[in-house]
Amino acid sequence: RFVTSQDGNPTHLRDPTPRPVKKALKQLYRSGSGPKRTGTGQPRIVTVVTGGGGTTLAWLLSEPGASSCLLEALVPYDKNSCLDFLRRQGRSAEGIGFCSQDM
Repeated sequence: RFVTSQDGNPTHLRDPTPRPVKKALKQLYRSGSGPKRTGTGQPRIVTVVTGGGGTTLAWLLSEPGASSCLLEALVPYDKNSCLDFLRRQGRSAEGIGFCSQDM
């Protein structure tokens, strides 16, 4: 991937996705069958991340094939959103800490 710098020369963009993550995603996304990898065996993913885990979504979406595998991604970023998500899943927030004392 290249972008044009201010001096008009192409500059290579470094891919921020760690190599082991890229390798795992390629394997995951290619594990299905059929023209769009929608056949038997294609994993379907719903993921929920919060805080710094949002970077994971960028990694998931950075590889071709994500749209055949990733069904939904949620980011309950605010403390109340996190607690509400846990309640809807029938989970307790006991023992969960938040980074900010204001939270």
